Amino acid sequence: AGVKLGEVSPALKVKVMSGTISATAGATTSIAHGLSSGNSIIGVMLAASYDTTNQGWVNPGYSAALGNAEVGALWNNTFILIKTSTTSSGVLGKAAKICIFYTG
Repeated sequence: AGVKLGEVSPALKVKVMSGTISATAGATTSIAHGLSSGNSIIGVMLAASYDTTNQGWVNPGYSAALGNAEVGALWNNTFILIKTSTTSSGVLGKAAKICIFYTG
């Protein structure tokens, strides 16, 4: 069904997934989202685990104070792509939580 944000707007749906970020710096992790081509992905939120002891999570684009936690999220018709950089050692091989907002 989804949630409508206005009388003439399409229904907004949400899909929550999880995965594991590649253990290799500079690698891309591909996670199939399972949405059909008739769905239109509006946005993706990613949280990457950087501290399993304290349950710490970081959003894409964050790189500073936590040290070595640089990560980003992209998507296409088939996959959510989690990209790390050479300064991503804090999130390599750790968990990722993904929230996809879509219509269709």
